[in-house]
Amino acid sequence: MKNTYCDKCKKGFIVEVKSEQLEGNIERVYFTCPHCGEDYTSYYTNVLVQIKQRKVRELAEKFEKERNPLKAEKIFKQYQKAKKTVGEEMEKLRKRIQASTN
Repeated sequence: MKNTYCDKCKKGFIVEVKSEQLEGNIERVYFTCPHCGEDYTSYYTNVLVQIKQRKVRELAEKFEKERNPLKAEKIFKQYQKAKKTVGEEMEKLRKRIQASTN
């Protein structure tokens, strides 16, 4: 496992991912520097994002199994669109949470 270096204290450590439940069924995934205690948020997720992530995984599995090149291409395009949507939803969620905490 690679070392991550803290922006605050500059010391290296191996990331130990943690999560906490926030209001409104939102989950914050983060890690903490064991040396200085600085928290780093990796991402936020909620039920909507998790459902869409599941769809992305299903499309990826379907793509890997598909032997027909035309069908595979169609599935891959659906996968790309779904993955983009997940990223956009996660970004909206991050902005909403950060706006409410500032």
